[in-house]
Amino acid sequence: MPQNCATCGLDFGGGSAGNRRAAFGPLLAAAVLIVIALLLDLLWQPPLWFQLLLWVPLTMASIIYAVRLARAAGVYARAASMVGTHPKDSENDQDS
Repeated sequence: MPQNCATCGLDFGGGSAGNRRAAFGPLLAAAVLIVIALLLDLLWQPPLWFQLLLWVPLTMASIIYAVRLARAAGVYARAASMVGTHPKDSENDQDS
């Protein structure tokens, strides 16, 4: 993955693996899945094999999606905070 955007110069290094803000998405997704799983078990009491076939892929997919969404929101927030600070804009201002 490149370190900077070739078009706007946005630094991608700010979204490190230890990004605490990106952890809230998966935690929220896991909490919702736990509530739904408990409700399903209380109301219908499906067999264990059905629970495993349902919740393992659903949990993995929702956690991966939540991480991607949270990381994208972080990149968007950094890009939005850089509006008007484009390095190429300052070069164009000096040329005129």
